[in-house]
Amino acid sequence: MNLFDFTEEELKLNKRKQISPRQREWLNMTAHGIRSSSWTSVYVTVGFLFLGLCIILTLYLQNEDSRAALLANPLNLLVFPATILAVAVILTLSILYMRRLANHLAGAQV
Repeated sequence: MNLFDFTEEELKLNKRKQISPRQREWLNMTAHGIRSSSWTSVYVTVGFLFLGLCIILTLYLQNEDSRAALLANPLNLLVFPATILAVAVILTLSILYMRRLANHLAGAQV
């Protein structure tokens, strides 16, 4: 019993398919951690997205030949907004999935 730090009362509640208040608090803290870490990952991802786009634009605008190559094909200019849109969709789906997982964890039943 000391291996998992359960008290006798918690074990009795678990055998009756109930969660103790301390276990419920632990699940809620874990759910809160999942939500906050998913938002932190959004900030990091957006930062790296803009860093990458700035580096690519800097390389394209470095000299006259590369500027001409960037503007020669309109598809080149569509890639940047498409990349931002794709990352936004992926981040939105990721946040929704993590929120769903956190809500499932917070409302867990034995």
